[in-house]
Amino acid sequence: MHCSLLLLLAACEELRNTKTLLKLLEAVFERGTNSLEALLELVGRTNILHSVVHGIIESEGIRGLQAVGSLSSVFVEVKKAGEMDYGVLRSEVFDIYQGVKKVSEVLLLLNGENGDGEEQRWWTFRESMTRFLETAIEEIKMIETIEGCVISAVKEVTEYFHGDSAKEEAQVLRVFVVVRDFLFILDEVCKEIDAS
Repeated sequence: MHCSLLLLLAACEELRNTKTLLKLLEAVFERGTNSLEALLELVGRTNILHSVVHGIIESEGIRGLQAVGSLSSVFVEVKKAGEMDYGVLRSEVFDIYQGVKKVSEVLLLLNGENGDGEEQRWWTFRESMTRFLETAIEEIKMIETIEGCVISAVKEVTEYFHGDSAKEEAQVLRVFVVVRDFLFILDEVCKEIDAS
């Protein structure tokens, strides 16, 4: 869970810090496509992306094609994030919380038990489980804090690339899916241009 959230933060950083993608998207948007999703819908019926890549080659030469063609390798975390499902992440946090709650309830029920002659082991078990619960609760709080930061970062990136943040919780990670798909199409365009 923690790793998934950190991956999403890294993906946001990749999107924020790659100037080549931003320049490429600005050129695409200047040619009449107002969003990445609109560009993806037009693939196969338009040559906007081909035209933009040719323009980059004209202005920067083969180095420009190499820079654009290597974008996909720069966005490793974005592509991984494009495979994630926010609903699954939320349900994992909920499941962890429910598990901790059940352990806590069992401990409360056992508080009155004396362990039938094995009192020392019984108390040791309860103390261990109590420490476990305290640690688990702290971990859950930390995960929820990180999750809040992640959602804020994702919404910020979504605002930048889409113009509005995702309205549905299930669509929070949509920006990563769209960029991943865009990078796939861009790779194909670069291969076609390189082959010609």
